[in-house]
Amino acid sequence: MISHSSNDKVEKQKEYFSYHVIGKLINKLDGLVRVGGLVLEIDSTKIPKDIKNDDYIEFDVSRIDLW
Repeated sequence: MISHSSNDKVEKQKEYFSYHVIGKLINKLDGLVRVGGLVLEIDSTKIPKDIKNDDYIEFDVSRIDLW
């Protein structure tokens, strides 16, 4: 969903590995979101059609895998 905040954030939730994330969508087609110095890849098919590149979005994830 579109975020009303333009402040990047990764906030740990109470669930085991879950996080609430706010970041800038830098490539909708590839599902790339910049959060501070990190670029996260999300499922681009789940991004609503009214959201465009350079919008700040927020979402919850059950875990973040780094590789």
